[in-house]
Amino acid sequence: MATMTLRVASVQGGCNGIVRSECKEMCAVTVAGNHINGARKIDETEGTSVGAEIENLLRAATIEQQLHILKDIAKKHLGNGSSYEKTKVSAFCIQLLVDLYVTAVPKNPLKCAISRIFMTLPDEGHIDVAVCLSAHLNKLMTLDGNLDEMNAVIIVISCCFDNFPIGVHAVTISVLPVLRLMKTCLKCCLMELSLELSPSKKMEVCKIVHSAVRTSVSLLQKCQIKIKELVYSESGYKQGYSMSDVIVNLAALLDVNCKLTPGSTDYSEFKDGMCHAVPVTFENPLATVTLSSLLELVATLMGCSDLPLDTQSNCGMLLVLLIVVLDSTGGEWFKGLENQKVPWKVDLSAVSFQLNVCTGMLNALSTSELCCVHTVTGEPVINFIFHRLFDISKRSTADSGMVLGVSRALHLLSRKLLSTAIQLKDVSVVDDMLEFVWTHLEHYMDSVRHSASGILLNLVKLGSSLKQDGSDGCNVLSTIVETVMTIPVHSKSRYIGLAVLADEIGCQVLIDQIPDLVQSLLNSLADPTLTTHVSSAVEHLMLRHIAECEEDIWRALWIVPILEMLSHASTSLCGPLQALLSTSVSHYPRLLTHILQPIISDTCPKATHLRTVLSCIRLARKQGALDDQSEFQHCSTLWKGVLDVRILEQTLYHRDVEIRMSAFSLLAESHRSTETFSVSELQLVRKFLEYNINCEIPSSRQQTLSLLKKILTRLRDSAQVLCSRKGENKTSKKKIEPDSNRSHLLRTYNPFVLWLLEFSFDNLFPGANFRRRGSSLQILTLCHEILSFDAAELVWTPCPPVVYTQSYANILLECLKDTYENNKMLALRLLITFPAEALGLDDPDQVSSLIGVSLQLASSHSPPDCITAAYLLRVLVKFHQTGVVLAAMQECDETSCTDNSTVYLAIHLLVYRLSAELAEANHSILIAAASGPMYGILFCIRQLLSDVNFTSIAGENSWCSLIGEVVDMCFRLCEVVGPIVNSSSPEGHLPMDFQPGMQHLKQDSASDISELPVLNVTAQMVLLCAWRTVKEVSLFLGELSEQAPISSAEDSDECHGKSLLTEEQVLTIGSHLAMLLVETKHRGAFEQAYVGFCKLCGRLWRHPSARLHNLPRLWMKELMDIITWGKGTKLCATRRSAGLPFMVQAFLTTELQVGGNTSCFRQSMAALLELADVTDNRAGARRSINAISGTATEDSVGNSTASDPSNIAENFKILYVSTESSDCVDTVEARIHALNILRSLFRHSVLGESVTPYIAQGVIVAIQGFKGKTWAERNSATLLFSALVTRIFGVHRSREELSIRNRMTGRIFFLRYPSLYEFLLEELKEAIASMEECYSSLQPGLFPVLLLLSRLYPSSLEGTDSNLQLSVYAPFVHRCSLSSVLKTRVLAAKALVPLVPPNQHPLLLQELVTISAQKYTTENHRHGLLLQIFHLLEESLSALSVSKEVAERVEQWIVDLKWLLPSETGFQICFVTSEVFLRILHIVSRRLFMSVSHSIWQEICNVLSVDLLRSQEEVPSRMIGRGIYLRHAVQLLLELSLVLHPTHTPTPSFLKDMEQLLVHLLFHARYEVVKIALSFLEALLDTGDYILEDEEDSTLPVDKSFYRHVKEWNRSHEGVLADSLRSSPAIGEILVRQMVPKEQSTFAECCWKTFCVLSHCPKALLRMETAAEGVLRGLLQRCQKECEGIDWAVLRCAGALVKIMQQENVPLTAEVTSEVCCTLVEFSSTDKSSTCRLTVANILLDNTSWLQGTMTFLSALDVCTLWTVVMTLLDDECSHVRELISSLAMHFGCTKFPVMPQRAKDLLVEYFVHVMINLDALMCVVCLVAWCLMSPGNDCDSGLLEDRVFDKGEMNEFAETVTVTEVACGQLKNLLCREDRTQLLETHLPGKVKDWLLHMCRTDMSTMSDCGESHTLAEFIKEADRRAVFSTGDSHFLCVNPRTEILTVFKTKKLMEAVHGSLGSK
Repeated sequence: MATMTLRVASVQGGCNGIVRSECKEMCAVTVAGNHINGARKIDETEGTSVGAEIENLLRAATIEQQLHILKDIAKKHLGNGSSYEKTKVSAFCIQLLVDLYVTAVPKNPLKCAISRIFMTLPDEGHIDVAVCLSAHLNKLMTLDGNLDEMNAVIIVISCCFDNFPIGVHAVTISVLPVLRLMKTCLKCCLMELSLELSPSKKMEVCKIVHSAVRTSVSLLQKCQIKIKELVYSESGYKQGYSMSDVIVNLAALLDVNCKLTPGSTDYSEFKDGMCHAVPVTFENPLATVTLSSLLELVATLMGCSDLPLDTQSNCGMLLVLLIVVLDSTGGEWFKGLENQKVPWKVDLSAVSFQLNVCTGMLNALSTSELCCVHTVTGEPVINFIFHRLFDISKRSTADSGMVLGVSRALHLLSRKLLSTAIQLKDVSVVDDMLEFVWTHLEHYMDSVRHSASGILLNLVKLGSSLKQDGSDGCNVLSTIVETVMTIPVHSKSRYIGLAVLADEIGCQVLIDQIPDLVQSLLNSLADPTLTTHVSSAVEHLMLRHIAECEEDIWRALWIVPILEMLSHASTSLCGPLQALLSTSVSHYPRLLTHILQPIISDTCPKATHLRTVLSCIRLARKQGALDDQSEFQHCSTLWKGVLDVRILEQTLYHRDVEIRMSAFSLLAESHRSTETFSVSELQLVRKFLEYNINCEIPSSRQQTLSLLKKILTRLRDSAQVLCSRKGENKTSKKKIEPDSNRSHLLRTYNPFVLWLLEFSFDNLFPGANFRRRGSSLQILTLCHEILSFDAAELVWTPCPPVVYTQSYANILLECLKDTYENNKMLALRLLITFPAEALGLDDPDQVSSLIGVSLQLASSHSPPDCITAAYLLRVLVKFHQTGVVLAAMQECDETSCTDNSTVYLAIHLLVYRLSAELAEANHSILIAAASGPMYGILFCIRQLLSDVNFTSIAGENSWCSLIGEVVDMCFRLCEVVGPIVNSSSPEGHLPMDFQPGMQHLKQDSASDISELPVLNVTAQMVLLCAWRTVKEVSLFLGELSEQAPISSAEDSDECHGKSLLTEEQVLTIGSHLAMLLVETKHRGAFEQAYVGFCKLCGRLWRHPSARLHNLPRLWMKELMDIITWGKGTKLCATRRSAGLPFMVQAFLTTELQVGGNTSCFRQSMAALLELADVTDNRAGARRSINAISGTATEDSVGNSTASDPSNIAENFKILYVSTESSDCVDTVEARIHALNILRSLFRHSVLGESVTPYIAQGVIVAIQGFKGKTWAERNSATLLFSALVTRIFGVHRSREELSIRNRMTGRIFFLRYPSLYEFLLEELKEAIASMEECYSSLQPGLFPVLLLLSRLYPSSLEGTDSNLQLSVYAPFVHRCSLSSVLKTRVLAAKALVPLVPPNQHPLLLQELVTISAQKYTTENHRHGLLLQIFHLLEESLSALSVSKEVAERVEQWIVDLKWLLPSETGFQICFVTSEVFLRILHIVSRRLFMSVSHSIWQEICNVLSVDLLRSQEEVPSRMIGRGIYLRHAVQLLLELSLVLHPTHTPTPSFLKDMEQLLVHLLFHARYEVVKIALSFLEALLDTGDYILEDEEDSTLPVDKSFYRHVKEWNRSHEGVLADSLRSSPAIGEILVRQMVPKEQSTFAECCWKTFCVLSHCPKALLRMETAAEGVLRGLLQRCQKECEGIDWAVLRCAGALVKIMQQENVPLTAEVTSEVCCTLVEFSSTDKSSTCRLTVANILLDNTSWLQGTMTFLSALDVCTLWTVVMTLLDDECSHVRELISSLAMHFGCTKFPVMPQRAKDLLVEYFVHVMINLDALMCVVCLVAWCLMSPGNDCDSGLLEDRVFDKGEMNEFAETVTVTEVACGQLKNLLCREDRTQLLETHLPGKVKDWLLHMCRTDMSTMSDCGESHTLAEFIKEADRRAVFSTGDSHFLCVNPRTEILTVFKTKKLMEAVHGSLGSK
């Protein structure tokens, strides 16, 4: 069933002046010319002036003018109230107004005004208007019109029912002609729908049906008395009929089992009169016949699947209304339904028909009629209808359309129930209705969820009403409340129920039942999937609670927790909390005073409260509380009187991005766009932009631009207001003092916007990162769009903008080289606004040069160059001179160079170049891949055509031939590169791989190519040339077929002359794209072919021609035939069927996107599911395939005069593969294709709801595919099953454990997919039976069944339906413990838990323990049982209260299973089984430690100790599972050793025992034991709360709960054990010994764990025999040697040693400290891991005194080196590193709040100058110069190597060395101004300093070394300036120098400006 919703009058036709379409901007209504003649005649006879008024009306150009004139006419000639007189003038005026009323489109103000004029007339005037309007309607209905014109008349009639009683009267007068019109219109629509229409045409017909049916419903409702009178008078029936008889007949219609058989396919009886409406006459005025015919038509339409859900519901309502009227005819209408011959099959017993009848009854019958008792069933009618609807809902759970219809109907019924239940005192249906509600409150369809929520609300209202009446309402309310309380907190239903209950029963009642309700709700806000529903619940409860308690209590309960959470909330949580505050203030304004008062009194809020402060102020600003500043104005330094401006400024560069955006929002947002900015506010905006323009969070950048748009709009609007007020003051007669403040504001606007432009251009400097470039270009675009660059704008007064300059043009042209295409597009939009002179495009030589560069870049083998070429060409073709140059180059006529002609010339030139490259590729693809890869030229052509309107060039012979030439060339291009992308391994296709038929890949050695520079061709180049060529061909053909006008064989010659593509070309394009999808193996190539094919299919589905819009359906049938029976095809069975699923996906998704009938989708899904069945069901699939096309071919033949029915299918073939052969493809291969296609369809997001009805069958097919005989089949089935699990349960939210969001209640699951209940059960039974026969047998189908069951859990309504009991599966899942497959046993244990009710856990556990304790139980079985015990215990012990039975029996269970641990005598156990038992002991020890006696725990400890400490010789060499057993054994032993200690303070004996235990464990031979011991030490010694171990890099990850347990124990025991172990010589000695490299290999994780532990106890390193300095040097050398992953731990250990050496006053030599500095420099580079760089940052934070220059062992050069590390880390790509090193600013007292790295850079450089000026001024200047010219170590020449296809790219995308240059230059300038410039610049530099400076600047030392030993900074700067020149004389854009060279020139220029600027300042 179609679920689309229609809107009436969205498609309108018209006749006789009726406007055909409705526009958003209403135009004046056309007045008929005959009215002026009539007016003149009246003027002559009556002596009036009506003619002049009509002439004014004719001249009126707007609706407003027409309204004014009409009101004057009505007031003058019709009077008002009782003054109405019936005259010729009044009759003429009424006729005029009626004509205008009919002519005006719906919702036109003129129509509404005329209806109001009519309503002001007295009753006599009403009658005259009704008669006149009725006559006009009759006139319209008697005209012979087509379907659109009939629809226009129907729309006029529908407007008469729109709150217009006179219109209702007029329609009542003409009720019979109107009924005949409705019948004729519906009959025409019925005929149209029986034909093969395009989806768009079919949609128009459906809209007409919708309009006609709705109008008919209004007609029967509002004219029912008149219609009944006519029917009764014709049938001789007297009024006073029994409504109960009508209801019985309606109920019988719901029970009818007859089906209307399809009539003959001869539709001649419909065709008569179908093309034109039959004129309505009064020769046959029988209303009964008309109504009966209308009834038959409506019933027929209800069987049409093309009609949307709303239309079918209206048909049901109309059907009921007709039956109510016609029931007096003795059931003739019923016979008409049975005998009607219809063009499709109508089943009156179908659920869709019954649903619509039920909906119609609910809408058509009154409350009293619904309360009538059904004479047959003896129940009220409304209950009877509900039971029918409830039955339909159970039978149609998989059909989304039916579920939506039932939910809407039940929602309507629940509203009716509010009145009927009170009258009947009957609430028997409430329980079943609540069952529907709880099942559908979390449905995947929004509409269903909203309907279920509405039903719940109505039921709560019903219960509340019944409770007030003293009826059974208490039971209804109590049932709902109890159910809501039992719903889990992770369910949306809980919060929907709370919100509904709050409105009716109040909040206090719920708080009394759930004391922690408020805190629980606020905590649930953190879940993003629940935020909306929780916010709604909190809002309802909070607002309702205001009236139920005192103000102070309410604030303490709701507002205070929200404010506290806001202070430390995450970014995603801030929005909901602020919305709640806003809602509370809007309903309770006095709350704002309580919120703001503490803020005003607190002049310096804490950093943790900043977010709350800003949120509250922002809230106050939104509420308008800060508009009047006088209330809060205390001093001039406060912004809006509430916040210190200095604090506001600091928040603009706070570390927290949410705080920054909140502060910026305060400045930007306002109630009015005319609110002015103060000077301080504009200064703050500048501050914000300076530091946030390159924010790395995309959402924050978008928010910044959005707020900046508001600022620019305010600047523009407020400037206009200020200027107008200033003008008013000048022109006012009163003496008003000039407003100096306004003038001052206007003067401040201009500098700000000028600064903004300059700031944006300046931020496009070389080396700027993507974020800065993108933001700058977007700001410039906003300035151009909002302010424009026109000097007439007020903000540009008095200084206009100077934008269109050559320098700015060069900057934007440089942006065309940007690697991000979005930035290229922004630059393009700005460049085309520049005049040609600024760009130099008025010079033919410059244009010719740029065209040459574009062609050169387009032929580059680098894809970024091709994109640059395309955008450069798009700029060039916008200017006139380009057309002249192109015409001269091609010797064409240049007289008329329009935009299109310039583009034509450019494309013509590119086509010529493309043909040359194609010829080269035919000769040798290797040469073409390097010198002319073809795809670049084609990309340029596609980009140029994107700016062309295809409609404007359609029909031009030159364009048609050019497009045709490009299309043909595309086919030849794919033919050349096809062998590469179609090969079995395109990614590894090497140039030397030559196969038969691929000779063109070889370079022709005989040809003379030595003169041509041929690059070293690599496999990457060849593949890139091939697949990108296919990509560009696919996109070009797709975009062309989507946008270009297409002519078909059915079109006229005129249409052929207005097209670009012919039907034959479309067929060829479709065939070509299809072959690409079928044969291409390269994923990138066929993915792009899919994009192009989607565009083609979407265009074809929408095309009005029957031949064309039916092509995708025929192609789909052909493709399915090939998959099923085809022979000799090139379908790829590997690579997941390659492009085949994409091809099918293109057919089906585009059909659904177009809308209308989805028969192709439904039949294709059925065919694929049948084909994927394990049985060879290709015969059934063939039948479904034939149904795909159905009668489409026949219809298209019948509608086409140019096609021959015998060969129509052959003409439309797409793959040209014969399927007539009886020899068929392999069944397995066909099934693999079907499975892969189904996987693609189930994964596609567009098909989300559409594939839902097929999910159950898909699961069945997938599980059966697990049993396939071939690996390929099983693999495809596995992938399909994975896609289905994702579609059913959602995307996985957690990798560790299954999130509750990825689970579903068993009831909902089986209600949606009922067929899976029995199937899964049968699969389980079959697998268990086979398993019990042979334990070693494999059951592939068992795993997916268990995987599904493991994701289900019981619902609160589990016991309501015995057919859906999850517990039925429990015995079979339990018996899966017999499986010999370990994964099956594990999964069965997890799946068993939700299947067993919690109250049965103790009994089942007892049974499992008993079986496991038996000696004769097999190990596999015992292992499976123990896994079930573990998971059941885990579930039982995770509850808030542990079962008493479990607590009492757990000790006996442990005693019974204790023998599973290894004994002292030997190893008679399985360690895999024992490991599970250890896990059981682990969870019991943590949750039920006191339930087991101390002696048993001690005994377990002794057993584990003996086993762990026994000699390695006693352990057999090969023992399966020994390693994983040891891991858990050590963890359990260490935890038990801690918790068995009885006292709070550890005793010396306990400390000694723990030390000895750890010593033995650290000496253990197995690395698993050593690692756990080291992890234990790390958890104890680490004082932080974070875990150092990265689980992704860990081979043996340690349970996080183990860390938490040890930390909590250590914290509760005051860290005594940690202190003891930290100072233990034995532990330290072992750690030091393990640190020393051994000859044998050491487990890497143990190695880095050792260094991590040593970093927490570095004193152990001081106790080594080697001196501390030697140890440090050894660690530094070890850093260089260790592999990645260990080096950072060694460095951390070295940093800890340095810190302890300073604390212990151990001397450090300058040589060692220099080595430390060099190591820190090396480990801070980008090529090191983020962990290494974090370690460096931590070392610097631990040794901040080194940065302050107070350490004597550090030279000034070392200090500068360390500060250079700080500068490097401030630009690190890892945000954690940047934030960590930025905290130095707070540590040094530079700021009170944590700041962002950009701000920290300014503060720290200033602090560095302050430190170094006292330490060594010369070294300070040297370091600043080095930072000015500094280049990162990894910043090599980024220019492309000749044989490199893609740029290597920057390793650090965040770093911008220019920002360091600007900061350093600023400080250098100030320093040279303050200090002795000559002494600093002319002093000779020491050798080390000079070498360091040269190394930092990456300068060639040979140049400098020729000048002698002594060099000065002045010489160095002069030499740097001399070397910083371009090596080419070309323009800036044509410069092809490497980026590094351009960056060096830019930095040197900045340095020279700083040096010379300081000289000028002095």
